[in-house]
Amino acid sequence: MYAPLENLDPNQTWTIEDLNRLKAIQLLPSIIYFSLISIVGVIGNICVIIIFFYRFSPTIHRYFILVLASYDLVASAIGGPFMVTESVFAFEYHDEVSCKIARLMFYFTCIASCLTLVLISIERHRKICLPLKKQFTLTHAKWAVFILSGVFSIISAIPAGILFGNSSVDTGIPSVIGTKCFIKDIYTGENLIFPVLHTMYLVVLAIIATFIMCFCYTQVARQVAKTGKANIEDRNKCNDNEVATEAEGTVDLDMSNDSMGLENGKDKELASKSSAISLSGVTGNQDGKEPKIKTQQKKPKLLHVAKPFVTSSYDRKTLRITKILTTVTIAFCVSYIPHQSLMLLQLFIAHDDNGLLPTDNLYRIMFYGCSFNNMLNPFIYAAMDLKFRAELKDLLTCQFKFVKQI
Repeated sequence: MYAPLENLDPNQTWTIEDLNRLKAIQLLPSIIYFSLISIVGVIGNICVIIIFFYRFSPTIHRYFILVLASYDLVASAIGGPFMVTESVFAFEYHDEVSCKIARLMFYFTCIASCLTLVLISIERHRKICLPLKKQFTLTHAKWAVFILSGVFSIISAIPAGILFGNSSVDTGIPSVIGTKCFIKDIYTGENLIFPVLHTMYLVVLAIIATFIMCFCYTQVARQVAKTGKANIEDRNKCNDNEVATEAEGTVDLDMSNDSMGLENGKDKELASKSSAISLSGVTGNQDGKEPKIKTQQKKPKLLHVAKPFVTSSYDRKTLRITKILTTVTIAFCVSYIPHQSLMLLQLFIAHDDNGLLPTDNLYRIMFYGCSFNNMLNPFIYAAMDLKFRAELKDLLTCQFKFVKQI
């Protein structure tokens, strides 16, 4: 929401160009912000696509990450320049076609990314909580992405292309009315029900998606904790059994003079030197010679330490991928909440006389919160995936090998 300009000289003749220039100066922080995240988002997601396409083997999680990176790349490449342009022409944005296309792409990428994250949570849940059930295959993942993230997302975003367009905006001068890219004037007043229904639909969709993701990842966390505790208990039992077996297999002999009845000085000397003699270590020969006593020094054996539940490289990889995708999901949900909240408030508060809504720079940053998430995922992969970090370093230093993994 753009706040009307204040402290304007009423005796001066103001044109829409003059007012737009003043508003653009006020919106300079958001212009710089959107420019930076657009550039970083494009570069970062291109790196993600290159690295995961060439250096990671074809798996389901690789396919999902490539899909998310594609959506983020489109949003950064199209949405970023649009947000900058919209800020520069805050009071005189008259291109309705580009407004509709940008809004359509914004909602499409947001919905598609959200539904892709839902698919990821379901796949992670089945893989960890239901390992014996039928699992997702790469073909299943492709069809699910095409139907949900593709067709369903486009259908859900089409109303945005209809509702948004040229909208009147108060400039601060009653005789000068500006134009911005928002819900068209014909869908206000009596026709406000149409944008309200669309917004409520998106809110319900977001709530259902969030519930599914929370349920799946909660079950995954419980299963991980449960499996870890069970494995630690099993290892403790194994340790106890090992200690008991070790104690039974060793015979402690007290080589004192009284208990053995040895009078020979040589035997006493041998007895005093050995504190633990295996029964099989005493042998004699048939020539009447003294038996040879084989003494063995017992080496202390370290007990097994209970390890975490992840014992194989496959389990460690599964857990690591789940942590990464969970972090991506949380980041998306956090960035999407401000947009939906602002849309609801703005539809139900026709005149914000009490200053309940943020304005100008804060409003735009919150309204386009998903744009920050579009450039965030590459940093998450770099922080949590050692292989991706190493490949990214090679790519940035021109040492990357464009050889596709099989």
